Amino acid sequence: MADEETVDRAGPPKGDARMDAEGILVAGEHGIHLLFDTPTIGAALAEDPQALRAIVASRRLELRAVLQAILAAPGADQARMFIAELPSELRHVVVMLYFELLERRLRSRGSAVH
Repeated sequence: MADEETVDRAGPPKGDARMDAEGILVAGEHGIHLLFDTPTIGAALAEDPQALRAIVASRRLELRAVLQAILAAPGADQARMFIAELPSELRHVVVMLYFELLERRLRSRGSAVH
């Protein structure tokens, strides 16, 4: 059993340098959005969703690299700093995708969406 990976119940397996995406989503279910500040969320939600979807379609490869970088961040603070440095249109798309994922997750569990 020495080869088994030790799991820290508060996050990813020990030694794993990736952000705890599950923890980020669990916090989001409780209204705590660790990756974005309130002004960023407000600005993104004020955008036209169709315009943001057009950005997703036209910048798919760039957005994929952004999402991979976020998931590879050592923690939420580092991911938040990375997101804050993105051009506003990509930052807003990331916020939109996060909330869409969170909404699907809540709906699949029968939870109320906030």
